Amino acid sequence: MNRYRKDSRGFTIVELSIAMTLLSVLLIVIVFLVIRIGGIYTKGVTMKSVNQAGQVIVSDMRMTIGDAGAFPLAASFIEQKDANGRVAGGRLCTGEYSYVWNIGTTVETDASGGVQQENNYDGDGAPIRFVRSLDNDSTYCTVSASGEMPAVIKGNSTELLSESDLAIQDFAMTQLTTNMASGASVYKITMLISNADTESIESASNTCRPPSVSDDRFCAVNEFGFTVHASGKRGG
Repeated sequence: MNRYRKDSRGFTIVELSIAMTLLSVLLIVIVFLVIRIGGIYTKGVTMKSVNQAGQVIVSDMRMTIGDAGAFPLAASFIEQKDANGRVAGGRLCTGEYSYVWNIGTTVETDASGGVQQENNYDGDGAPIRFVRSLDNDSTYCTVSASGEMPAVIKGNSTELLSESDLAIQDFAMTQLTTNMASGASVYKITMLISNADTESIESASNTCRPPSVSDDRFCAVNEFGFTVHASGKRGG
């Protein structure tokens, strides 16, 4: 009679070491992929919020300015500068509605208890980012004898940058063509929107700093350039 003897030997130390090494490498790869995918998703969400905010402002300004008559930029578009001569905010008065904003650096420092914002609500310390406010007489673009500009009435205003981590970094406007007789004019507007965290942004170039310097997953900067036509048919 043949007898079969069961082989009860287990894994050797070498075999276990190889298996553990392979398992460790696999886990490291999985963790790396999860972190990478999470970073890409976070970056995508940040960029999406900036793009959506920009489209809201572009649509609003096209509609508002489109219903307004031609207005001279010299008196209607104001860049406000701080004590160091840097642009800290701005105002645009179209005759019925006015836009008021603070530049991102002042939004961030004021929120953390730093310097005072260039533009504020009347009797309210809430931060202004980019608001549209009812202003039939373009009062917000008038300067008092002391050099001050009127505070914004919160009840008449709508914040167009509703997300608290976004801010205007730059805003420029030029008048391309105008016909004061017909009340029609064409303007070009360029604005830069980003997250308000200035530590993630290169101030000289208004771009996100590289990952080696700052976590760029939460940084997004986008420039919006568009033209608007003031038809002069208010309310049309």
